[in-house]
Amino acid sequence: MPPLVCLHGWCCDAWHFDPQVAYFSPVTEICSIPWRSRVEASGQEATLGLAVREIESACREHDLGAPPVLVGHSMGGLLAARIAAEGRLPVAGIVIIDATYPMGDDARSQFGDVLTRLRADFEATTRDFFSNRLVIPQDDPGITARVIDGVMAVDPQVAIDLFADITSPGSMPPVESIDVPILGIGSSRPFLPREALLEGSARASYGQVVGSGHMIMLQVPDQLNAMLDRFLAMR
Repeated sequence: MPPLVCLHGWCCDAWHFDPQVAYFSPVTEICSIPWRSRVEASGQEATLGLAVREIESACREHDLGAPPVLVGHSMGGLLAARIAAEGRLPVAGIVIIDATYPMGDDARSQFGDVLTRLRADFEATTRDFFSNRLVIPQDDPGITARVIDGVMAVDPQVAIDLFADITSPGSMPPVESIDVPILGIGSSRPFLPREALLEGSARASYGQVVGSGHMIMLQVPDQLNAMLDRFLAMR
């Protein structure tokens, strides 16, 4: 089994993949990279390109021994797609968990509207976005509260700069440029456009979890772990 490298989402944390680290660590090398913290610590403008470079650097520091499968949640999924497309770091496959990828013009425009609101009131907009788009009634409210508390501790300028970058035309590669197996996983209110992913890559497959909002790794870890097991076995 290849090594697994987990990439958290926008304003999120490495611990969000703790259930996957616990499940897979007995059978393969797995790490969850705190890429957003590395971006913050760099003192540079927060961009997707900088995040990609920090992730690539962290993978080399871990000395994984073989090309990893990148398991990216939300913005982490977008970063996994960029890394796979750009090819500086060899990867064995990518998993995109509830990310808007491929990203069409309509989605980019909608994110642009959210960006305008984030710049006006970061905390209120973020809490509203979680409550009305990322969470479903079946989600564990304790997990949701802990995640949101973590998001609120992030430097708002870093968060806004990263969000702004995903709205830029050309910020994401076309799915056709990715020449490794892809697994897309949607939540119960999915962001991931299934048809565009499957039409864009003959090496892509898709699954959707039951009874979970955006934080799939924490809310339904057993379902996610089973999908990852199956994807790794199919490679």
